Amino acid sequence: MSDALVELWHPDAGFARCGSDEEGAFSFVVRWMPYYETVVFARGLLKHVVTRMYLPGGDDEVLESLPEERRGTLAASPQDDGSLRFDVHLQGERETVFFAL
Repeated sequence: MSDALVELWHPDAGFARCGSDEEGAFSFVVRWMPYYETVVFARGLLKHVVTRMYLPGGDDEVLESLPEERRGTLAASPQDDGSLRFDVHLQGERETVFFAL
């Protein structure tokens, strides 16, 4: 989604915000935390959606409470260049797990 705004937040690491580019990509430079609260705002969404992005090795009771087959939608995956990739899918077969506020 080329017009999204993505926010990351963790109480020990602070807050960051980034818009997506024409291809829907966004990027952040963050310090390692087990997870970041992730909020997505976009045209067409009546209300923002909230999820979590878990970095490799990150885990907690929230992730453990989800069915195992859905946990992967919250995992950032390592890339060959040393970066992490986290895709947000708003719907469909690979829909990201979203949390009610």
